[in-house]
Amino acid sequence: MEQINHSEIRREMYILLGLLLADKKISALAERQGSAASRPERVTHGLLLPKLVMVASNVRVVLEDVARQKGVPLKEYCGKQCGTYYKDAQKQESAPMSLRKACSCVMHRTSVDFFADGINFDGKITIDGSPSDTNLPEWRAVINLNNFVAACIAAMEEWRSTQYPAYKYVFEVDGQIVHAGVTGNLGRREQEIQRLRPGWSKGRIKQVD
Repeated sequence: MEQINHSEIRREMYILLGLLLADKKISALAERQGSAASRPERVTHGLLLPKLVMVASNVRVVLEDVARQKGVPLKEYCGKQCGTYYKDAQKQESAPMSLRKACSCVMHRTSVDFFADGINFDGKITIDGSPSDTNLPEWRAVINLNNFVAACIAAMEEWRSTQYPAYKYVFEVDGQIVHAGVTGNLGRREQEIQRLRPGWSKGRIKQVD
């Protein structure tokens, strides 16, 4: 499996979110002043797109790894909903879009539009793409950025739980429970507790449900 840097993905997500929200405020300020903010002075596609692609490609790997850890088919573990998918970009018929689908759309895009009217960010990212079958119409995906970020965080937290399992335990001294908690390493935790108080050095940890 590819190496996943949880902190790096999270940082890129928040930068993406911050840039777009800041851009919206800049645009609104420019409109109030009666002048349009020029594109070079504002957030550009060239700055935003690499961050979106980095997040989507890594989160897709995260989803696949969690599915394997859970022993479920990849297509059945899709993450939370974060947008709308149009099988035909020219029609109004749509369906809710999962995080997995959103990441795939980002990775297989032909175009991305962060600014609905060419100037303002309205909280959504529009992605267009063409299917491998040329007889099928072009598709469109509309990602709700806030929901996308929330779904990514939820997926990564679940992934971390599979990498760092948590065990409930009790610590007994002479058959009496004197301590309880949760740990990712029972052996290490037992040694730590044994040093907490005099008389606990012979105590033993036991995993519980």
